[in-house]
Amino acid sequence: VEVLAEIGIVISGHRAKTMASLTGTDTVDTVITLCSDEVCPVFLRRVVQVHWPLPNPVTVSGTKERLAAFRAVRDALCVRLEALFKEWPGAR
Repeated sequence: VEVLAEIGIVISGHRAKTMASLTGTDTVDTVITLCSDEVCPVFLRRVVQVHWPLPNPVTVSGTKERLAAFRAVRDALCVRLEALFKEWPGAR
């Protein structure tokens, strides 16, 4: 929440969702998985799947070190999302 707020993104009202809660919805057409050491979830519907194996910053010890790890993942996601949206059909 803190590192996203640093770049103007407020997520305090959002919550994580389980894969089961998304099954059968028509609103998901793209899935981006970020797991690196964990087992990635499988999405059985026909969707565009992108995999970016980024390290989980939760596993980092120390307050300053953990914040730095979250910032590194945030910045990597920003770069990858910008590139993805430039390639996306209909992107401006």
